[in-house]
Amino acid sequence: MGGGMGHLYTLAFRSIFNSETIGNRSVAVIIGAASMLSSYTRMTYSLGVIMMETTQSLNLFIPILLTMIVSYGIGYLFNSSVYLRALRFK
Repeated sequence: MGGGMGHLYTLAFRSIFNSETIGNRSVAVIIGAASMLSSYTRMTYSLGVIMMETTQSLNLFIPILLTMIVSYGIGYLFNSSVYLRALRFK
């Protein structure tokens, strides 16, 4: 879901600014997926390492971490973690 949103944002920016040089789709998909996972599960550093190992790109580690920290904070404001909900259910 996050990867799809990253792809849609890249397409939207390209259509608004009429340029093919804005944004790299694969980077937007990876960062979108990391952001969605971080906001839903509330994992930051371990998920950042997992995403870095998945992509095998050290250059994306800092942007992924920054995006995950922001999405963690926004997710914290709006709802509880999936693991916290499971714990309360039990």
